Amino acid sequence: MYNFEFAKAEEVLRPVLIKYKDHPVSYLLKATVLQWQNDPIGASSKQKEYITILEKCISLSENLLKTNKFNSEATFYLLTCHGYIAKLHHFNNDYIKAGLEAKKAYGYLKDGFALVDTNPDFLLTNGLYLFYREQYPETHPSIRPIIYFFKSGNKKEGLMSLQKAAEKALFSQLEAKKYLGGILLKYENNNSEALRIFSSLNHDYPRNPDFQIKFCEALIANKKWAEARIAIEKLKKFSGADAGMAYLVFKGISEYELNDKMSSSSNLFKSLQIKGHGNYTDDLKSMCYLYLGKISIDNKDLAMAKEYLEDCLAIAEYSRIKREANLLLQQL
Repeated sequence: MYNFEFAKAEEVLRPVLIKYKDHPVSYLLKATVLQWQNDPIGASSKQKEYITILEKCISLSENLLKTNKFNSEATFYLLTCHGYIAKLHHFNNDYIKAGLEAKKAYGYLKDGFALVDTNPDFLLTNGLYLFYREQYPETHPSIRPIIYFFKSGNKKEGLMSLQKAAEKALFSQLEAKKYLGGILLKYENNNSEALRIFSSLNHDYPRNPDFQIKFCEALIANKKWAEARIAIEKLKKFSGADAGMAYLVFKGISEYELNDKMSSSSNLFKSLQIKGHGNYTDDLKSMCYLYLGKISIDNKDLAMAKEYLEDCLAIAEYSRIKREANLLLQQL
């Protein structure tokens, strides 16, 4: 599944899905496969089917919880399903719905903190909560009225839980690595560790476009330009808005840093013509606007530079992108 070999994944999963056809784990597996097969699921025609599968998993998990025999498993399924739905609403920029869905998961989340010794997969959900409980309202202030009553988080403890999940989790070990690497790149500026994680994921799952994109980004963040240019060219073999945009943006960035500003400008402008709605669209656009701002400064067009840098800050979530854009604006 993670290597986008879905026919093989279906073959492996088929006996499990048959044997446990009325068990919530079957529906959670179906939803996870559907999510990766139609990534990003929020931009897919399969979105409704995805929610239907998750709601069935929720219903079966609630029944399982009532038996009081498999509380750890049922709680994990419920927490994961509500988390998947909240993530879907976040992708669609409906942060209120995302917050309300997170509120439904909150009770199961609290239970999960006490169940981590019996089920190491709770290390992932615990870590994500601890980190994003503090980070999410910083980047999405509209959620503060809803999240105000949630238990406080702790970014450092959250990162420690994610690291443990990446080592010990059963169902969600790879997901933990993906989230941890993304957080280290986006918010923590721990670019060397992010590169180690995404280098490993990219090596193990070379057909996964997400891992190729993040590997390229990590190389760029670490200023490994020679390796980055080779990795960037491999993005051309993937379809989808994010891969196409990432190829042009990353190529443009590497060309700028290697002093080929004319080609850089051309590729950055081309990237803005892609109208896709992907997982990384806004992040990629913020990087594009930052570098178009730099090019405008080099060309002494300060008015245009100001516009690009303000466009960057309007959508940027990466701490290093925001910091650099703010610094350049202050210098204009």
